[in-house]
Parts: sequence; structure tokens; C-alpha cells
Amino acid sequence: GFYMNLDTLITKTITGAAPCIVGLDVSSRELPSVFLKNGETEADAVRAYNRAVIDAVCDKVSGIAVNMSVLLPYGVDVVSDAIAYAKEKGLYTIADAKCIGEPTASRADAEFYFDKLDADCITVSAYYGASGLAPFFEKSAESGKSVFVLSHTASGSPQDVQELMAGLRPVYRAICEKINIWGEKRIGSMGYSDIGIMIGGIPNSTLREMRRTYKKSL
Repeated sequence: GFYMNLDTLITKTITGAAPCIVGLDVSSRELPSVFLKNGETEADAVRAYNRAVIDAVCDKVSGIAVNMSVLLPYGVDVVSDAIAYAKEKGLYTIADAKCIGEPTASRADAEFYFDKLDADCITVSAYYGASGLAPFFEKSAESGKSVFVLSHTASGSPQDVQELMAGLRPVYRAICEKINIWGEKRIGSMGYSDIGIMIGGIPNSTLREMRRTYKKSL
């Protein structure tokens, strides 16, 4: 099927109307009432809402990120429909799953998100290290797709782990250094690796410094 690689995403981000990706992460409890029709299942309502959002943004933004923890409870079909519909509209698709696990589980997750759902990109967590991430890196390399590795999050309590000191830098920066190494042989034509950094809850001044430091990581 059609997929968009990272170079295409970067080009679309530079040339598009809005340099951003839109998250699909609204549960049935949060839906506008217009989507909650009599006799319609929650899954149908969420599917209709996702399609309405995609229709509204597809000519403006680069892609969509499907929040798996929010949408997967409504069934694989709801998630699959969102990704397939976004791809039809020419959008880059991220399965925001924050996968974490040992290699056997990672292999199954990589096959599910890349093969079954045909997402262009998966988000993963680094805390199982290189062996836990290897199946995602291998599968993405085979199919020309991408992986974004979570290093710091805006939610939860990042100070408990991510901001602990590891030598002279916090843990999340140590993860960024690893991501840089993992991706150094996977640089695309736009100058960025297809293994990117997923980061939230960081001041803009720190982000600017990080972009200068990790020049080849999106």
C-alpha cells in the first residue's frame, strides 16, 4: 500500500500550510454530541469523529498521530480505519503506541503496527534498550518506515525517572545520545535519520539547544 517516508514528511512539513501533526485521541466520553447519534455504537461514533477531523485538516497539516491507548479499546477496526483514511488523504500516519517490551513482544508489536495497520511510523519507549528496540528498527528499515523513540514526556511525573542524573546529564538526554547513535547510519536525503526523538514538556530554549546538538534526529 501507499506509505509516506520521513523525507516526504519533512518536505510536506516545509511546504504545507501548517507545520504540525494532529493527534486523534478523543474518547467516546469526550465526543461532541453531534457524533453521538441514537443507536450508534461508541466505536462508530469515534470512527466518524476521526474521519471528520482528517477531512478538516488533510489539506493543511503533514500527518496524524493515532493515540493507541485511547482508541484501541474501541477495536482494531477503528484504529485501522483512521490510519487507512488518513493515508487515502495523503497524510503521514503515526501509531502513537509508545511500545515497550522485550524482543519477542517488540517483534509482534512491529508486525502489528507496520504490517497489519500499515502505519508509516511507530512511537516506542527506550527503557528495554537496544535489544527491545531492534525489531522495530529492523522492520522499519525493511519497509522504508520510521520509528520515534520517547525520551521525555510532558505527562506523568518525568522527574521520577527521565530527569534523574546519569553521569553529568539527565536520563532523557542519555537516551537522546543513544538515539543519535542508533540512527547515524539511517540518514535520508533530507539529512535526517528515520529514527527520531519523541519529546514533550521541554522549554523552547532547551529544545533549540537539543536541535543543535542532535542535528540528524528529527
